[in-house]
Amino acid sequence: GGAAILNVSNTLTVNGSILADGGVLNGNGGGSGGSVYLTVGNLGGSGVITALGGDDSGYGTGGGGSPSFTSVM
Repeated sequence: GGAAILNVSNTLTVNGSILADGGVLNGNGGGSGGSVYLTVGNLGGSGVITALGGDDSGYGTGGGGSPSFTSVM
């Protein structure tokens, strides 16, 4: 899944995607979700932030990741 670490002193506007999702491993199970750590003054926008486990149709999904949101004012 990897990691996304963002430190923004003002406003972080997410109108797209911040992803740390696990991959599909085709017959070996899904990969685990990664980590998303956001330290922001304000969070806005209409986008998505995910750290989901990957899928595999026959061998199960990977575990979910760890999102963390901290507000600094």
